[in-house]
Amino acid sequence: MEELSHYIYRAPPTDHSAQWKNDSLWSSLPDGTLKESSDFHNWKELYTMEGIQKAISRIQPISYSETIDLFHHVKVTALSSGFCLGSCNWIIETEYNKVAYISSSSTFTTHPCPMERARLKSADILIMSGLTNAPSANPDTMLAELCTRMAQTLKNGGNVLIPCYPTGVLYDLLECLKAYLDSANLSNVPVYFISPVAKSSLSFSNIFAEWLCDAKKTKVYLPEQPFPHAEFIKSGRLRHFPNIHGDLGSVYQTPCVVFTGHPSLRCGDSVHFMEAWGGSSKNAVIFTEPDFEYLHALAPYQPLHMKAYYFPIDPRLNFFVANKLLNEFAPRCLVTADSYLPSAAHSQKENVCLQPEMQYYGLTRGRAVTIPLDGKFQKIMLDPELASKLLPQEIFPGVSVTSVLGLLSSRNNQHTLAPLPPHHRPHTVGKLLWGELSIEAFVQALRDQHGIVDVVIEGTEEAKTLNILGGKATVLISPEKTTIRDCADDKLRAILRDLVFRLLVQV
Repeated sequence: MEELSHYIYRAPPTDHSAQWKNDSLWSSLPDGTLKESSDFHNWKELYTMEGIQKAISRIQPISYSETIDLFHHVKVTALSSGFCLGSCNWIIETEYNKVAYISSSSTFTTHPCPMERARLKSADILIMSGLTNAPSANPDTMLAELCTRMAQTLKNGGNVLIPCYPTGVLYDLLECLKAYLDSANLSNVPVYFISPVAKSSLSFSNIFAEWLCDAKKTKVYLPEQPFPHAEFIKSGRLRHFPNIHGDLGSVYQTPCVVFTGHPSLRCGDSVHFMEAWGGSSKNAVIFTEPDFEYLHALAPYQPLHMKAYYFPIDPRLNFFVANKLLNEFAPRCLVTADSYLPSAAHSQKENVCLQPEMQYYGLTRGRAVTIPLDGKFQKIMLDPELASKLLPQEIFPGVSVTSVLGLLSSRNNQHTLAPLPPHHRPHTVGKLLWGELSIEAFVQALRDQHGIVDVVIEGTEEAKTLNILGGKATVLISPEKTTIRDCADDKLRAILRDLVFRLLVQV
């Protein structure tokens, strides 16, 4: 964010800066381009450094596996996603529900802390995003190809430009580059990292040990530098500069390797190097960012004589790995982008789309999706005084019930049940019945204990009607309640009532 803001605002706007918004120019664009974005007059300006700092000041920093409580109702936990330094997946929990959110993640073993997977299992809802659509672009293969083409270019006396972001995959590129240049007898080739945030990026990568894999984390406490680029800088082979002006001119020599932004080749110092080196076939530009189509990026620089290579290094989850993780995590419900799900345009191969075996919902831009989430229970804290007076009765092994009469208070989404104030307490409290009345036991007790054998059972599987003594009494039995009716004989009614009480648990 800071780098892009520097690129945009380091050149002050001129009177011609807004000419691209001219309606006549806009209408002349071919169909299928930005011409369809007719609302361009309402586009927002890019964020400034002041805006970035204000936004970040409102963010509460947390550590991996740290849980924060939101309004005493929802707990949120950050888990390492394994994608880059500080990247997170999230667990959002209430007392009885669990939602897992998977953002850009990686299972490759690189410099970040590995993806934490155990706590993502058995979620009620799993939200999955940040997948890569390039299953064939294996990062290790792409990195090997990049090093090979780079060495060929340097040995032929050419320069190599790698337009990239100032963090993320860059750290792995620098680590691999150092080892490869040494093995290829190119240790005298200088490497330049040019970005407004180059210094802070290289410094911070060595500071935040908790974000690193175990091997690099151990080096921090030895103490050693976790990344080889520290030694790279110390030896003078890697130099970093905020821009192409100033100190770069005093040390610049060729052939060299330059890491700079922006990957789109539309702003930043990469534009200067494209114009300076584009006329020679000895030079090469190597694209590693998967988010930009390299042919589109090169379009303004045609005719171009320098070689162009596209080796997208994208360690994010592809569909094949994501399908395996879905089986491992086994959520009740999946929420993901429509473009990730099976459709008529996709074959049913697991490497081109997700193949969920659970219920799933697809998301599209601007459309809300309602997802049912069970919320039958709330956690209530019992006051110790009230708890000491309860007399639970066991109905199943390990399961007991009791009746509770108290004052329920709710504050900050926390519920507490306390004893009733003296002036609110009733003089008598009726018993509650618990359990399911067994018809067989009821009929047998009538026969064995009271000699009543004239019982006719009617009804469905869910509800039964017992006609007793030719209609002198009727007992309706269902899972919800038992009712005695049509009984004029008080003695018989008392027998039936007492029998129901004995066969159920009174609490």
